[in-house]
Amino acid sequence: VLGTTDGPVKGIPAKVFEALSDKEKARILMGDPQGVNGVPRDIYDKLSDTDKKSVLGTTDGPVKGIPAKVFEALSDKEKARILMGDPQGVNGVPRDIYDKLSDTDKKSVLGTTDGPVKGIPAKVFETLSDKEKERVLLGDPQGVNGIPMSIYDNLSDADKKSVLGLAKDVKGIPM
Repeated sequence: VLGTTDGPVKGIPAKVFEALSDKEKARILMGDPQGVNGVPRDIYDKLSDTDKKSVLGTTDGPVKGIPAKVFEALSDKEKARILMGDPQGVNGVPRDIYDKLSDTDKKSVLGTTDGPVKGIPAKVFETLSDKEKERVLLGDPQGVNGIPMSIYDNLSDADKKSVLGLAKDVKGIPM
């Protein structure tokens, strides 16, 4: 028996997802490489236009971090390449398209506009070299939570706790 959810599942609104059969839910959760963003094509085709846009990530918000206005200005071919993802790109955005984005839009794609990057505070992340940033974003299996050891070792104790996901206190007890 599959559980219930409050948020969208692979872009499908929760109310629509919950109305599907358990078999259809399982197919969505397992993903379909021939489908649309992992949603089996026959299920995708039954969705409303609004729900289809949600699955595609083309609602009012950013698409894979690219602001909607920038995404809409791209050619259909470029949009398709972004939606399908590119394992050699940056967070699924093909490298040639990523390279044309403004610095602000690049930060949006990287998820570095506000807040920490993989637990590293943004102000610390911004001081890293481009090579170090790339190593952090790509992850390092020999590091700590994907953060290369050479970078992790230079973080403050508070920032190390952030990378480890440790709270400042638990139920009022300092860590």
